[in-house]
Amino acid sequence: MISVVEKLKVHELEPLVIRSEQEGFNHLRRLVNEYVAGENTFSGEGEALYIVREQEQIIGIVGLNQDPFSDHSTGRIRRLYVHPDYRHLGIGKQLVQKVTSEAKKFYNILVLYTNSEQASQFYLQLAFKQEHGNPHRSHYKVL
Repeated sequence: MISVVEKLKVHELEPLVIRSEQEGFNHLRRLVNEYVAGENTFSGEGEALYIVREQEQIIGIVGLNQDPFSDHSTGRIRRLYVHPDYRHLGIGKQLVQKVTSEAKKFYNILVLYTNSEQASQFYLQLAFKQEHGNPHRSHYKVL
């Protein structure tokens, strides 16, 4: 079940952060560092942070921000990650659908950046389109 995070308990996210780093990803560590520093708490209008738990363990996460590289009508998917033991169960898809549903209330377009071919294919399957030549976004979806 997807739930919105009112206040992130960093210690609860740490096992997922460590697992993501073991895979060579550092975006969850950035999420924690930015959250603790107050740089990005996903608390602005049209912003949210979502998690999925399996019992007490956080197994998936995604954020929605206003895109800092565009006007106020553009939202950005941030920091999507699903624990590898729970992939291919539809959790990532559900998280993106939740963000997309929420984004429609505030934005006209939803963007993201990935340099992973696997992630790119994932987003293309969810009706995002690729954007080439933009250093700040690789995919977008008109809402």
